[in-house]
Amino acid sequence: MTTDHNLSKVAEAVGVPVPRLNDLAVAFRLPVGIGDEIEVRLIKPGREADQAVGYLEDGTMVVVESAGERIGSDTPIVVRNVIKTATGRMVFANLQ
Repeated sequence: MTTDHNLSKVAEAVGVPVPRLNDLAVAFRLPVGIGDEIEVRLIKPGREADQAVGYLEDGTMVVVESAGERIGSDTPIVVRNVIKTATGRMVFANLQ
Protein backbone atom coordinates (compact mmCIF):
# COMPACT_ATOMS: atom_id res chain seq x y z
CA MET A 1 0.00 0.00 0.00
CA THR A 2 1.23 3.48 -0.81
CA THR A 3 0.22 7.12 -0.76
CA ASP A 4 2.83 8.02 -3.41
CA HIS A 5 1.10 8.50 -6.77
CA ASN A 6 4.30 8.21 -8.82
CA LEU A 7 5.46 5.09 -7.00
CA SER A 8 2.13 3.40 -7.63
CA LYS A 9 2.39 4.20 -11.36
CA VAL A 10 5.87 2.62 -11.50
CA ALA A 11 4.57 -0.47 -9.68
CA GLU A 12 1.66 -0.79 -12.12
CA ALA A 13 4.03 -0.44 -15.08
CA VAL A 14 6.04 -3.46 -13.91
CA GLY A 15 2.92 -5.48 -13.07
CA VAL A 16 2.85 -5.16 -9.28
CA PRO A 17 -0.64 -4.51 -7.88
CA VAL A 18 -0.58 -1.63 -5.40
CA PRO A 19 -3.54 -0.57 -3.26
CA ARG A 20 -3.57 3.22 -2.89
CA LEU A 21 -4.55 4.79 0.39
CA ASN A 22 -5.68 7.90 -1.51
CA ASP A 23 -8.25 5.84 -3.45
CA LEU A 24 -9.70 4.65 -0.14
CA ALA A 25 -9.81 8.23 1.17
CA VAL A 26 -11.68 9.38 -1.95
CA ALA A 27 -14.33 6.74 -1.32
CA PHE A 28 -15.04 8.27 2.11
CA ARG A 29 -15.19 11.92 1.03
CA LEU A 30 -18.35 13.81 1.71
CA PRO A 31 -20.28 14.42 -1.49
CA VAL A 32 -20.39 18.15 -2.25
CA GLY A 33 -22.09 19.49 -5.35
CA ILE A 34 -23.02 22.76 -7.00
CA GLY A 35 -25.80 24.50 -5.10
CA ASP A 36 -25.14 22.70 -1.81
CA GLU A 37 -25.42 24.89 1.28
CA ILE A 38 -22.79 24.03 3.90
CA GLU A 39 -20.90 25.71 6.70
CA VAL A 40 -17.12 25.99 6.76
CA ARG A 41 -14.61 27.61 9.13
CA LEU A 42 -12.59 30.18 7.19
CA ILE A 43 -8.99 30.22 8.38
CA LYS A 44 -6.86 32.30 6.00
CA PRO A 45 -6.94 34.77 3.12
CA GLY A 46 -7.22 33.42 -0.41
CA ARG A 47 -4.97 34.18 -3.37
CA GLU A 48 -7.24 36.90 -4.79
CA ALA A 49 -8.45 40.03 -3.01
CA ASP A 50 -11.26 39.47 -0.48
CA GLN A 51 -11.21 35.66 -0.78
CA ALA A 52 -11.08 33.41 2.27
CA VAL A 53 -10.01 29.77 2.52
CA GLY A 54 -11.34 26.99 4.72
CA TYR A 55 -11.28 23.19 4.69
CA LEU A 56 -13.92 20.49 4.86
CA GLU A 57 -13.54 17.66 7.38
CA ASP A 58 -11.90 15.47 4.72
CA GLY A 59 -9.25 18.11 3.94
CA THR A 60 -10.87 19.52 0.80
CA MET A 61 -9.92 23.16 0.28
CA VAL A 62 -12.82 25.62 0.02
CA VAL A 63 -12.28 29.07 -1.52
CA VAL A 64 -15.03 31.59 -0.71
CA GLU A 65 -15.48 34.85 -2.63
CA SER A 66 -16.09 38.15 -0.82
CA ALA A 67 -15.42 36.58 2.57
CA GLY A 68 -12.14 38.16 3.67
CA GLU A 69 -13.79 39.84 6.66
CA ARG A 70 -15.13 36.48 7.91
CA ILE A 71 -11.75 34.81 8.46
CA GLY A 72 -11.80 33.09 11.84
CA SER A 73 -15.50 32.32 11.81
CA ASP A 74 -17.81 29.49 10.80
CA THR A 75 -19.60 30.76 7.71
CA PRO A 76 -22.60 29.46 5.75
CA ILE A 77 -21.76 29.16 2.04
CA VAL A 78 -23.23 27.98 -1.25
CA VAL A 79 -21.06 25.78 -3.49
CA ARG A 80 -20.72 27.21 -7.01
CA ASN A 81 -18.04 24.92 -8.48
CA VAL A 82 -16.11 21.75 -7.62
CA ILE A 83 -12.85 21.02 -9.43
CA LYS A 84 -11.12 17.65 -9.29
CA THR A 85 -7.32 17.82 -9.32
CA ALA A 86 -4.54 15.24 -9.30
CA THR A 87 -4.20 15.69 -5.55
CA GLY A 88 -7.88 15.83 -4.65
CA ARG A 89 -10.51 18.47 -5.22
CA MET A 90 -11.18 22.14 -4.62
CA VAL A 91 -14.51 23.74 -3.86
CA PHE A 92 -15.36 27.31 -4.86
CA ALA A 93 -18.23 29.01 -3.09
CA ASN A 94 -20.10 32.24 -2.40
CA LEU A 95 -21.48 33.50 0.87
CA GLN A 96 -24.98 32.33 1.63
